[in-house]
Amino acid sequence: LVIRREVLEAEIAAALEEDDLETAKSALKDLKDLDTPTDFKNSMSEDESLLKLKTSDTRETDYITKRFESLRKLLDSQITKSRQNEFIEKVLKLSEKK
Repeated sequence: LVIRREVLEAEIAAALEEDDLETAKSALKDLKDLDTPTDFKNSMSEDESLLKLKTSDTRETDYITKRFESLRKLLDSQITKSRQNEFIEKVLKLSEKK
């Protein structure tokens, strides 16, 4: 999710620099269509619960909890860097020029 967002944001930035409105709009649509961080976190919670159900060992359960907590923190730190709103404004401005 994070990598796909970064790739799409790079495509949008490059398209905007070249005043390529159609490519920017297409990549922005793809960016908007990605799972939201909330969707992804809900899916992670389900996966975490399923893994925990498969074990009765508290050490394994603790390990699973720690790994998923780390993943959530990483996701939070990366997703907040998203430039989606910035790109929406830039695409709108470019649309108005053309």
